[in-house]
Amino acid sequence: MAILMPDDAVHERVAHIYCHDVIGILKEDRQAFTRAQLSVLQGAKMDEDDVSDALKGKTLAVYYFLLSSDKPIAARDLQRRMHISSPSLALYHLKKLEDLGLVEQKPDEGFVATKFVKVGVLNFFVGKGRLLLPRYAFYSVFATSFLVATLMLFGLDFTPTYVLLLVLLVFVVSVFWFETVSVWRSRPLY
Repeated sequence: MAILMPDDAVHERVAHIYCHDVIGILKEDRQAFTRAQLSVLQGAKMDEDDVSDALKGKTLAVYYFLLSSDKPIAARDLQRRMHISSPSLALYHLKKLEDLGLVEQKPDEGFVATKFVKVGVLNFFVGKGRLLLPRYAFYSVFATSFLVATLMLFGLDFTPTYVLLLVLLVFVVSVFWFETVSVWRSRPLY
């Protein structure tokens, strides 16, 4: 004897059974899915390791793009500006970021970054909004200013101590600028 239910109740019951089965399968076969995906399905709060597992590749590039954008971005606009193959793929990355709690969707406007997490190469950046700079940029500017101030204060007096100081300062400035440019080039490109 079959039990008849209204369509909405049937769909709701099937969805509940399906989600319960999927979570059961995921718990048994953890190698097939990352901890981040399992946590999202279970509705648990994710820790930093889970976020860093999920934020890689194109998803990290989408997140960086949203961080550096000053206004909400729609999926189609994101797809065009980042040269993603389809709007559904752009939406996939946006939804993944939304599930991680890093972005939110504004009605009729698009997606906007709501939280800044330091994972991967973003560990080396500071700032907010469109102004994301490599952390080493501040050290580079300070060291360069110190070198210029030294040259202005002491002139071109070529005593052995002064030459040693200049060589040391030039070395420090060179290292800091090299690191600044390296970090800047390693940022996610879009």
